[in-house]
Amino acid sequence: MWVLASASPRRRELLTRAGAHFITDPSGYEETNEATADIAELVRRQALAKARDVARRRKDGLPVLGADTLVVCAGEILGKPQDRAAAEHMLRLLGGGTHEVQTGLALVTAAGECTHAERTLVTMAEWPQELLAAYLAGTEWTDKAGAYAIQGTAVLVVSGICGSYTNVVGLPVHAVWRLLTGQGVTW
Repeated sequence: MWVLASASPRRRELLTRAGAHFITDPSGYEETNEATADIAELVRRQALAKARDVARRRKDGLPVLGADTLVVCAGEILGKPQDRAAAEHMLRLLGGGTHEVQTGLALVTAAGECTHAERTLVTMAEWPQELLAAYLAGTEWTDKAGAYAIQGTAVLVVSGICGSYTNVVGLPVHAVWRLLTGQGVTW
């Protein structure tokens, strides 16, 4: 048994479908998403801060996994949009090009800490105006880095992917499995 330091329903669903035995205990750590040339280092650092936050609070000694996902396009970090206008800006920026999705993973155990960063490239066609308007009229864009979920309507404009699909959904499951089992944590 181990702890996922996240409240993300997408992460829980991915792990549950993959047969993982875990509990959730969301972190209270506030992400900063400051501009940096090394996105992999930023997501690893934030994932580690989340895992440490939860590990400090818990008294059971269970291993704690933290994760942080960011979408980056043209050097701009796209976190979760604050409103519809921010979501529209993000989607227009992403349309017609290739962007990266980076997820940092951090595992805190009694034996120590380890981190990993997973990078996936996603190519999107331009959003047709009617589709973009309908998408923004709903709520699918809320609470998602880059204002989209690849497993939702956005799949209509995703023309290519290089790397882990589950990373784009919210958690690179294969990398999580390798990290945990590599440190002797039971899946």
